[in-house]
Amino acid sequence: MGNFFVHLCPTACCKLTKRSKYYRSESNHDADTSLLGNDHYPEEHESPTRMPSVRKIPTNHTVAPVDQPARTPKKQLFKKPYTLRQYVNFPFLTNDELAIWIVKSRFMFLMRGPPGSGKSFIAECIKTRFPTTKICSADEFWYLESNGEVYQFDVNRLDEAHEWCHQRARAAAESGISPLVIDNTNIRAWESRFYTDLARRFHYTVIMVTPQTPWRFDTEALAERNVHFVGLEAIESKVRNFELVFPLYYGWLWPAERGNSLPESVSHGDSLGYDPLVQTTRLLQWAWESLVTVVGLPDVRVQLAAAFGLSDGTPSETLLQHWYSATEPCFGQGLQQSKAATIPHITAKYTRYGRAPGASQYGQSGAVTQSLMGQLSTVQVTGLFISVRTVGVRIRLPADDLILRHLWAGEDQAVLSVDRSAYDGNFNGFLGQSGYPHQEYRPPGCRAHVTMALAPDVSAVETGFDLLRIVDAELAYQMGDHVAIIPGGSVRRVTVRSPATSPNSPITPFPLPQFGTTAPGYEYIYVLDLDQPQHHRVLFAGVY
Repeated sequence: MGNFFVHLCPTACCKLTKRSKYYRSESNHDADTSLLGNDHYPEEHESPTRMPSVRKIPTNHTVAPVDQPARTPKKQLFKKPYTLRQYVNFPFLTNDELAIWIVKSRFMFLMRGPPGSGKSFIAECIKTRFPTTKICSADEFWYLESNGEVYQFDVNRLDEAHEWCHQRARAAAESGISPLVIDNTNIRAWESRFYTDLARRFHYTVIMVTPQTPWRFDTEALAERNVHFVGLEAIESKVRNFELVFPLYYGWLWPAERGNSLPESVSHGDSLGYDPLVQTTRLLQWAWESLVTVVGLPDVRVQLAAAFGLSDGTPSETLLQHWYSATEPCFGQGLQQSKAATIPHITAKYTRYGRAPGASQYGQSGAVTQSLMGQLSTVQVTGLFISVRTVGVRIRLPADDLILRHLWAGEDQAVLSVDRSAYDGNFNGFLGQSGYPHQEYRPPGCRAHVTMALAPDVSAVETGFDLLRIVDAELAYQMGDHVAIIPGGSVRRVTVRSPATSPNSPITPFPLPQFGTTAPGYEYIYVLDLDQPQHHRVLFAGVY
């Protein structure tokens, strides 16, 4: 474990050299983590006062009186746990609902920071909080030859040490262990790439943790505090080369796959009475059943068959095969898997690993960095929309200042290839002088959605564009034609202009569908509006 623990809890460390996997299991941090969030120090934790050891003196000698040592004030006895609470007050250590997510789904904590910054102590706190934790650290490799007694570093074997750590992490991920902690420095972005690829492959939610200790980038303090005697020059190099790591996108996630379960004797908040994986199953099942119902409606089936170039008598089961599942777990029954398949999520900001416009500013904002430590929110599922390109779930975000002003950056105002004739001219002041809708009139969060299925070779970003076409029609008071009432909601048909090209990729043209009753260049998008929205708990995170 890191020197953070050694300096703050010296009595729990017998020797600096005994920091191997064998010693790790013997360390007891219950007293430290039990005081997280506790402002009062119980008297029973007070240590007894110890008399100084003295040499025995014959009684016939005159002995000067020795004053009894003064008792240490109680608050000093607990100064160290107080410091620990201040620096490890992370939601994943203090929030009981999030604890259920961590142990029932799959979470990977990826530590980042120079030696001595406090990474390993946070890893130990996670281990104390969650007994099923697996900690993988390249540092443990240097204890192998001494059977856990001596740290024997060899710069020529660094690659071997990290490969050993990779193998342990891979084995843990294949077993579905949660949480999985990677306790390495991970200074440069490429150093964490193996682990983020592993997380994506085995459906782990990644939380990157940099210690919040004041000295985390103070080179002199780090050189003094680190327990592996890393020199000042090496630490200066690590601090100088520390890189920010940006994901492919930020967003709100549903859990994708179940992790290993805690023993019955160990429970973290099960009294809350819910399983987050049930929400994922519920979302996928409802969306699939709704899609089957809507496509099975006679008018919808005939129109989609015409758009796909099939006969009017084509069964709905055949029409459903037009889309590929875009989710993991798989959406629907018998659908092929899209290349873009990922865990169900609402994209808040597409950052393209830091290369997208505004990615750096967004990723470094205080609201984002704090929320990445474990921010749970409630969103509403309000309906389903179906186009020839995409199938998406419509989401209503909370009317929360943090979410709508600081976390949501979903490009609600994206410009689409829409003209006035698409809505029969009934814009009532909604059009600008150019004849295009005033995109800035779109309300914040209107693009929030979950991509469920895609037509072949269609990018997931097209789901958001299809939803914006619906929003523009609604803002123009063109709500569409009523189709049918089904259990739990009603279906309408919205007429929009077919995009000649994708707004995301103007070079690649879309094949224009031809519905049976639309004018050339126009198409239908079918919208299912729920009578009552569904409520889902989702986690804000980055997908790396």
